[in-house]
Amino acid sequence: MTDELSPASASQGRWDQGLTRARLLKAAGVTAGGLTLFGPGTAGAAMRRVMRPSAGPLAAYTMAVSEPLVVEAITSFVDQMVVTAKQPNAGEKVITAQSNLKVPLQHEQVASFIEKPVNAILFFLITAAGWEADAKNATSKGIAAFNHSASAVTGMTQNCGLDQYGAGYSLGTVAAQWMHANQGGTGEWALLAITNDPQLTLRGKGALAAMKQFAPKAKLVGTTFAQQETQGAAAASNFLQANPNLSMILSAGDDPAFGAYTSATGAGKTSSKDFFIGSCDGTPEALTKIGQGGIYQATSDFLFPFSATQLERDAEKFFRKQPIQPTRITSPITVTAKNLKSVQTLSKDPLAPNVQYVYKKFMKYSNYKLKTNEPFANAFK
Repeated sequence: MTDELSPASASQGRWDQGLTRARLLKAAGVTAGGLTLFGPGTAGAAMRRVMRPSAGPLAAYTMAVSEPLVVEAITSFVDQMVVTAKQPNAGEKVITAQSNLKVPLQHEQVASFIEKPVNAILFFLITAAGWEADAKNATSKGIAAFNHSASAVTGMTQNCGLDQYGAGYSLGTVAAQWMHANQGGTGEWALLAITNDPQLTLRGKGALAAMKQFAPKAKLVGTTFAQQETQGAAAASNFLQANPNLSMILSAGDDPAFGAYTSATGAGKTSSKDFFIGSCDGTPEALTKIGQGGIYQATSDFLFPFSATQLERDAEKFFRKQPIQPTRITSPITVTAKNLKSVQTLSKDPLAPNVQYVYKKFMKYSNYKLKTNEPFANAFK
């Protein structure tokens, strides 16, 4: 079964077949990457010279962030971008706009960014289709277009993706271990899936595959879509009412899992030996809940503070007219109570000299330019 301190199996549709658990663990020692509350953190001058391109302040530059909704993962990501932008020899400004799932409004907000004009735009998108013209409009005016959504968009300066299947598979592996230890491998479970994006769908598929492989006698009582906390709460309530013996809910995202947690604890599910909630994202709130020792017991962490830091570094390269590669992907680590403290220690300061190995070991670049909705795996064959 998958080691809790390592990314998902390289044999399960991974984007980098050479990035094995053994290599990652050897590089990481006894720690593992993750996400926690962010501090400003400042590396020494020598390390900053390695981490950043050429010296010089960037106070005249602006990075605009286009957010489709308020979720903890995006909020935390932007918080870390702001921290990184305030580091020595940087100083660029980060501004945001949130459209509350109104796609036409998000397009209008992006158009406003381009008209200002800003120097770079970071896109967080619910679906990738229909954004090619916005990317072209931005880049034609010399504005960098960064996409950190589940799926790629044609024409972006850089598409940043995640090993979605690996996150779900690793979560499902940990969940199967719990199912054997506490339910004899035969308990009932439900899945909160995110199906409005082909890449996000892979999280649920990964979890299903791992549960089928490692806990084949466990009974899946249902799968439903949930991407926000309120949707997760409603779905979990329905599952619990229809299945009084339900002992596990796996979620493709942290936010719907928060809702499931509220519904489950409200229904009297409070023992970590009787009920299991696990998710994907690795937000600070998820790690806090894991630390409480209750039924919220795992999250596949996408190393968002490191990814946010790296995106700012690439933006700074662009501002300095240095080349950046068009595709980047990050692998996750599944966090449980066993490795929580090491994860929190590791990610407290993604700028610290002693954690710089994370960027090389858990992130990979490609010169391949992805098209809209093209699998990120195509860039790493």
